[in-house]
Amino acid sequence: MSERKRVRAGLHGPATRAESGKAPEAGASRAGEAARGRGPGAAPEGAGETILLAEDEAVIRSLLVEILERAGYRVLTTSGGPEALSIAAAHRGDIRLLVTDVVMPGMDGRELAEQLAEVFSGVRVLFISGYATDEVSRRGVFPADSAFLRKPFSPRDLLRKVREVLDAPR
Repeated sequence: MSERKRVRAGLHGPATRAESGKAPEAGASRAGEAARGRGPGAAPEGAGETILLAEDEAVIRSLLVEILERAGYRVLTTSGGPEALSIAAAHRGDIRLLVTDVVMPGMDGRELAEQLAEVFSGVRVLFISGYATDEVSRRGVFPADSAFLRKPFSPRDLLRKVREVLDAPR
């Protein structure tokens, strides 16, 4: 199994018989529809908002872009902080949300969020990490009251958290 398929399976399970080698479980098509924004319990859709995604793992980054774009978001993507700041500076338009890995080489997510907020004063931030919430909070990697989503997460969890952060009162 390729690394992309392993990561995809880790995020939300194999989508087809061909990927898994066995028949899908009962209700799997309904769960898949809900994760794609159809059916009961569907994840919220985007309304074309621009999201800046900073994730240093290429396979995870490409899957997150796919999930976000399918949900209706416009995604600017980068592998790290300095490049994210360059992309943001060159972008003509609003960036509504920064989705950033907490730990990245060169510049961590907190530093990226702080520097981006100097240019885009209304930008919201969603931190993502494989580390436990209390671990990253204790180390001061991001403020304790920040929006955080721990990896691994499902596409539905990601989309719900993104919508929650975008819709939260300022």
